[in-house]
Amino acid sequence: LLIIGTISASMQSEQAALANELLALNIPTVTVALRTPYDLRAYPQAQTHLCTYSIHPPSMIALAGIIWGKAQVTGQLPVTIPDLYAFGHSQKI
Repeated sequence: LLIIGTISASMQSEQAALANELLALNIPTVTVALRTPYDLRAYPQAQTHLCTYSIHPPSMIALAGIIWGKAQVTGQLPVTIPDLYAFGHSQKI
């Protein structure tokens, strides 16, 4: 399992390029936008995507719990990501 975390990847081409190169390896991957869900626009081919909205310890602990199956995703997307997901989107992983 490959876990890719980004911060403002939609504004930083180096992060987007690296994420896209790693996704092209076809390894099972979880992408994690650590600040804003709009990072997904930089790598829309990601199949499993999470957003923490924070890099503070409680957010990272919650993220680890979700990735390793100790907790379930309960949130919904609070914004629309144009051409990808509508406001309120949520999917269990």
